[in-house]
Amino acid sequence: MGATTNMVKGFIWLGLYVVGTIIIPYTIFTYIYSLTSSVQDYVYLGLTQEKYEQITFWIFALGFLICGLAFLAHSSPKKSVRRGAFKVVLVFFNCLYIWIYAISNVTLINIVIMDVIIFTVDLTNLFMFFMGIYFLSIIVHVLNLLNYTFYKQ
Repeated sequence: MGATTNMVKGFIWLGLYVVGTIIIPYTIFTYIYSLTSSVQDYVYLGLTQEKYEQITFWIFALGFLICGLAFLAHSSPKKSVRRGAFKVVLVFFNCLYIWIYAISNVTLINIVIMDVIIFTVDLTNLFMFFMGIYFLSIIVHVLNLLNYTFYKQ
């Protein structure tokens, strides 16, 4: 493939990562925060102003970093060392992105309805499942990088 095709692929993946790591999470947390502030007397979701600001900061900080790495990884030629190295770093930062969700207590959702009904939804195991998948992905990308480095044709 030519350089132009690689750049187009890079921009397509950049757009997908912008939507998946910045726009959708920011929209969801903004909606949850506005829902928490509008029906505060009836439903309590546990999302405070400080927690909301912390989560949105990390969404944007790591989201932009991941988007840049996605562009660099997917605009590189196939089976190149550069692509392999950027994909290893990209998967590592995706793990860090998910870990930020896990340690910011977003995985534990307390829903209190009029001080009568209390629901607790624990999503920690789901996030750990994703971390396991990303760990296996790191192993695959490191092996691909070694393959690109030592067994070039």
